[in-house]
Amino acid sequence: MTHLFQPFELFAQQHLDHPAIVVGETIHSYGALQTQVTWISNALRRQRLERGRIGLYFERGSHPVLTIAGLLGIMRAGTMIPLESSLPAHRLAAMIEDAQIELIVSCEQLLPRLKRQCALPTISIEELLIEGPLQLESPMVHEAVHEAVHGEDESTLPAYILYTSGSSGRPKGVIIGRASLLYFIERFNAGLGISPQDRCSQFFNLSFDASWADLSVLWAGATLYPVPSDAVLGGEALFSFLQNHALTVSTATPSVWATLPDAFHQIPALHLAVMGGEPIPPSLQQRFSYPGLKLVNAYGLTETTVCCALSKHAPEKLYPVEGTTFSIRDEQLAPVAPGIFGELCIAGESLAEGYTDAVLTQERFFTDEHGTRFLRTYDRGVQHPDGSVQLQGRINIDRRIKLAGKLIDLDEIEVRLQALPLVREAVVEALDHRIVAYVVPSSSASAEDPHTRLLHLHHELQKDLFEYMCPRAYMFLEQLPLTVHDKVDRATLRLRPFTSSMFVVAASNQARQAVTPFEQGIAAIVVALLHRQAEAFADLIPAEERQPLDPENDWKQIDMSQAAIAQVLDNAPYSLLTSLQAAEFAAALFDRYGVRLSPQETFTPLAEIAQTIAQQKEEEVR
Repeated sequence: MTHLFQPFELFAQQHLDHPAIVVGETIHSYGALQTQVTWISNALRRQRLERGRIGLYFERGSHPVLTIAGLLGIMRAGTMIPLESSLPAHRLAAMIEDAQIELIVSCEQLLPRLKRQCALPTISIEELLIEGPLQLESPMVHEAVHEAVHGEDESTLPAYILYTSGSSGRPKGVIIGRASLLYFIERFNAGLGISPQDRCSQFFNLSFDASWADLSVLWAGATLYPVPSDAVLGGEALFSFLQNHALTVSTATPSVWATLPDAFHQIPALHLAVMGGEPIPPSLQQRFSYPGLKLVNAYGLTETTVCCALSKHAPEKLYPVEGTTFSIRDEQLAPVAPGIFGELCIAGESLAEGYTDAVLTQERFFTDEHGTRFLRTYDRGVQHPDGSVQLQGRINIDRRIKLAGKLIDLDEIEVRLQALPLVREAVVEALDHRIVAYVVPSSSASAEDPHTRLLHLHHELQKDLFEYMCPRAYMFLEQLPLTVHDKVDRATLRLRPFTSSMFVVAASNQARQAVTPFEQGIAAIVVALLHRQAEAFADLIPAEERQPLDPENDWKQIDMSQAAIAQVLDNAPYSLLTSLQAAEFAAALFDRYGVRLSPQETFTPLAEIAQTIAQQKEEEVR
């Protein structure tokens, strides 16, 4: 039986001087790297740890060769748990306790910081490499590689434990076995055709499972180029890095790929652009249509050991790798026929052993009537007759909302918005009972006036979505914020203040007619209630009508033009509703019109409230 490190070690034995990792102008050979891995592994074994669970405390972008050698050495000796130095103290402590870590390894430079954060035994990678850096011609290199290939077998413990954010907000530890990791590595390299001639980026954070899409190429003899800190956010810096090193294969999230200039013809060596971690917008697919450049959609979860599907020709369709089974299931986890939407469940050789939390393992993994073990992904999709699966959002109650009694799936709106030619990237969220779209416009739409752009987007969405599903507020951004794992940072977006950069769709979606008396009265009430936010509210009122608002002013004393009233009616409920005292507003409506609305019901376009009041008044007359 092939053990996890055997392919890597055999290649190192046969190609001692082949470049393994290149940092700047420094080349680190396979022979030297394997020597470090073997020595670290042997030194850790002498620690005689009870469970063999060892943390790797690292700083992204710092000492990449030592860090990678430490990671591999730890894994060869036991179970590796990556611990990024930027982790909040409480989260780091929770992970250390949950994983039952016995020893933490780090670069010498980081040890003082590490010792301030935890009381566990620590040791530096430099100390584990007692003999110091070796030259390739040293006979000890040959001896170390020979020992690795022909000596003591590696550990049989799990390969690593990675922590991901759970829906509960508590980190969950995913346990990946050695057989699962080796299965992924072999299928990934074979599926992409990775060879010793390839020069590949090492882009992903080592605490992210996708980092193994980078590291796996060392099992195929390729050369790894760690991406420097100034290039991990993408843009011109990453483009120049790919160009200067003539990289042939590069991985990144779609959000990062989207930041690169449309000039891939200037990187003729690049033939594989691997994207994962997020859906690939159609607009991004179109940008990767250069001759000789293939876009690969790598789909997977931490629980499926990085990647269980590779799609080259139709990135929107997921084709399971050999040994992996896709099954679409209903709410009772029974299989559904092709063409029917349901939850994607996955079985195969690369499934995780489970979680550090046994209860969570029982919730996410199940065995069907045939004895096959499946993982619930919570991804919503449909299976085609050819066996491929097309995803459409997540099965997640947090992404489903009710507006006006109607159940709305935000992922469905997001997918539709991302498919529009005017959109480069987009995220849809629900905030304070309204649907908000955060949009990075395409290059063709960037020159448009924001109001014109908004109306174009709204018009296009109306072709596929019910009116109540269309976003009523848009924020246009130059780029979306990213998390440390280079995924869209939705939490940061939700915290963005609603300012004048938020554009809204008028309730009528078209030119407004003359305002009614009810609309005029409601607009006056809103202005009176918003006197504390006069500065922000001023953007809604024509300059010639702006005036200091007296806190003691009664709504009956406020007089505005038709244009100003229209501005308030169309814009106030979306850009300022979070500041509006809803209870006071409801009380004022009852006082003025005798109509009872709950505070929640006031989170409605003001023109619609005016229509409701008008209808009730008409019924009273009858």
